[in-house]
Amino acid sequence: AVKAEQANISLLGGDGLSHQTLVVNVHDGGEEHFHLNRTLSGKMGAEKRAYISNDVQNDPIFKYIDLDPGMRNLVCVPLQVGAKVVAALTAFNKSGGRDFSEADQRILAIMGAQSAQVLESARQKEEISRGRVLIQEMEFAEAIQESLLPDPDPAVPGYDIYGTTVPAGHVGGDSFDFIPLEDQRWAISLGDVSGKGLPAALLMSNLQATLRTLSHFLPSCHQCVAECNKLLFRTTTPDKFATLTFAVLDTRTHALTYCNAGHEQPVLVDASGAIRRLDRGGLPVGILEEAEYGDDVILLQPDDLVVIFSDGVVDMENPGEENYGEKRLLALIEANRNLPARDLAELIRDQVAKHAAGAAPFDDVTVVAVKRTA
Repeated sequence: AVKAEQANISLLGGDGLSHQTLVVNVHDGGEEHFHLNRTLSGKMGAEKRAYISNDVQNDPIFKYIDLDPGMRNLVCVPLQVGAKVVAALTAFNKSGGRDFSEADQRILAIMGAQSAQVLESARQKEEISRGRVLIQEMEFAEAIQESLLPDPDPAVPGYDIYGTTVPAGHVGGDSFDFIPLEDQRWAISLGDVSGKGLPAALLMSNLQATLRTLSHFLPSCHQCVAECNKLLFRTTTPDKFATLTFAVLDTRTHALTYCNAGHEQPVLVDASGAIRRLDRGGLPVGILEEAEYGDDVILLQPDDLVVIFSDGVVDMENPGEENYGEKRLLALIEANRNLPARDLAELIRDQVAKHAAGAAPFDDVTVVAVKRTA
């Protein structure tokens, strides 16, 4: 159109300086492909107007630029969508050694206006396509995570047990588990991995698999948590850790042995309504390789209730940035301790959501209720 030896379209980055050559067209003369440099791309992004240089080798704006020696002249026009410059159309070396003219600039400007809309439409289609793929991947991850959760209402003779979790996004970093062991014992865990989204969900899946394996081979809660801590420390970066409550329930003796690794302290409510916090344990897992952990044993009497929960319960904020808080939670548990485990866990979950009053949750909400039946 303008009798240039070469022309190209370069997409500009969000900084207005970086660029990526999208297409190059060479008509005649010159084997090298000339490219838009950072100086010119910055000029297009900042000034949003065309530029002609018929002596680029002596042009002051290219004074400190190492230009291709074969480049004689150029005309460059911005490709705009609204006020945003998305690309630049540049023609190099007018054939016959001639200069580029204002008429050449106008022709390129017309072509640029049409090209800009084509590029923007293509970009939007590409973003929509990437978004669809991402949504599909997240839905797939969500389905996998749901499949890894145990039966929320396991059949444990003499006990009423229920667990529920609500991730803040498609997938979450919270998880609970009920693991049947030998001699009528059950391992019960609730973990909360640092971080959010898919990375946290992947790490939680790893933690869950580790606990399921270790619980069958190690004799005590604190040994299981300590070994889990070492494995997590050795296989993750320093910013990754998890809080964890791990317990083993012996349904013959009604002994509940627990280890609380930096997690929200579970609540024990006896038949009279007295409340005790279960605090024996140690640091969150994954912080120090040789961290030491302890465990404790409580004997559950008929109608005794244990509630394990993640920090997403007490930290849930309403639009006024007020936390749900432990005070509300303990009052709710005490007033409703006679409810079945499912009803109590779901009541806590629903009251936390009600407190949020439509505000987007920033953390997962997980509750496990364990009750010895009369």
